[in-house]
Parts: sequence; C-alpha cells; structure tokens
Amino acid sequence: MVGSILVGLCAMGRLYTSVFLGGYKNHTLITHGIYAVLRNPLYFFSLLGIIGVALMSNHVSIMIGLPLFFLFLYFGLIRREQAFLQTTFGSKYENYKKDAAALIPNFSNYNAPDCITIHPRFVTNAFKDAIWWLAALPIIELSEYLQEIKIIPVFFVG
Repeated sequence: MVGSILVGLCAMGRLYTSVFLGGYKNHTLITHGIYAVLRNPLYFFSLLGIIGVALMSNHVSIMIGLPLFFLFLYFGLIRREQAFLQTTFGSKYENYKKDAAALIPNFSNYNAPDCITIHPRFVTNAFKDAIWWLAALPIIELSEYLQEIKIIPVFFVG
C-alpha cells in the first residue's frame, strides 16, 4: 500500500512540476511554485516513485538496490544540471540555491504567482509520463501472476 501511495505521489508531483517548468527549461530560472520548495522536484518525485515501485516488488534486494541505483545515477545528473544552471544564470542561481533545497523539500518556502502561462504540450507529455508510473502496480501484479503459473521464471525470492 505504501508503495502505491508513493507511486501516486510521484505521478501527481511530476505532473504538477511540469506545469511550472514546461516550455521554460534551460531558458528561464524557475524559482516559484514547487521550484521554491525544491531545486530538483522532478528528481525528488521520481525518487518517491522508484521507492514505491521497489516496495511494491516485495523483494528485499529490489527494495534496497533500485533506490540506491537511482541515487547513484541521478546525483551525477543533478551535478551536471547544477553546473549548467550556474553557467547559464550565474549569481541568480547562486541566490536561488540558498533558498531552495536540492532534494529534500522545504515547504515553508512555497510561493507562487497568481497566474502562470502553461504550455499544454508539456502538460500532456507529463500526463503521459504519469500514466507509466501508475502502470507499475498492474505490471508487477501481472509478472507475479505469470511467475505463479510458471510462464516466466522466478529470479528473486523474498
């Protein structure tokens, strides 16, 4: 159940994040909305989703390995992204880094304008992304069923 909740939060959070980011990435430093709370909200919500999928698997090795693999992979991406933002936005990004946490949200910083421009194409893409996260539970359940009826082999136990 906890895994399903985390995957749901991941899907909703990534969609919400895309509302603020869509169409502006690499051109404008977004510092409002969820970006006032976190510098890397897409990675944060993806981490929640990965932990959720790992928990849904009911396999200890996956519960430990999948989040660790994600962290290993994404810390490099975060470092590269920060270097790009530092080069592109300079002191504006330095000031932003002082206010917004890298990966653990600080909800007391939340602020958003009354109105923002949303690009439907990016929200549509984020919605499609969210659907794949929500497909995790049925895919895991299907694979467990196929293992039970011996159509696919069992690779991990417990």
